[in-house]
Amino acid sequence: MNTPQENPYASPQVDEFVEVLPDSEEGTNKEFEMRIGKIVGESPLSLPKVCLYCASDIEDDYSLRRCAKYQRLRLLEALPPVSFQLFYSTCSRCLAKAADWRRGRRKAWYFTGFTAIVGAAAFATMIALSPGREVAPQDPWLYVCFTSGIAVIGGFFRVLYCESQLPKFPELNSYDEDTFAVSGAGWKFIQRYR
Repeated sequence: MNTPQENPYASPQVDEFVEVLPDSEEGTNKEFEMRIGKIVGESPLSLPKVCLYCASDIEDDYSLRRCAKYQRLRLLEALPPVSFQLFYSTCSRCLAKAADWRRGRRKAWYFTGFTAIVGAAAFATMIALSPGREVAPQDPWLYVCFTSGIAVIGGFFRVLYCESQLPKFPELNSYDEDTFAVSGAGWKFIQRYR
């Protein structure tokens, strides 16, 4: 009853990726072409039931069918935003690999946090045990600090590597009226539909 008014100056939600049911794709365009590694078609575009990342046919019930919804503002404020839809599939094997990479990323964060705590504790112990003297290069706490610092840096690199291996959502590159170009398909998908 007392709902706040919508802000007319707020930008619309840019990109949204939702899981869809098979019957929600009625009346969509199924014609697309590949141009320089990008999927080009008219909105709403429904890609074949093939994994967007590995190009394997979707045969099991554990795969996902998603809809990518893109909204872009027009230059003239009086016109409504432009909206595009892309329906695509992800196979169960790619979903399982993505879950493994997320698990590896989480473990890398735990490892990085643990080694940072160990390094900080070793540094505090080193400072506490040597209040009036110089820290000697053969001091074992110094080695623990340096080893922990290297492990923390390695943990951050592991997190970045796991993040780079995750499949990315399709990204809207360009558009004109109803035609749009999307990047983010896997190399095998590009090879299959070239």
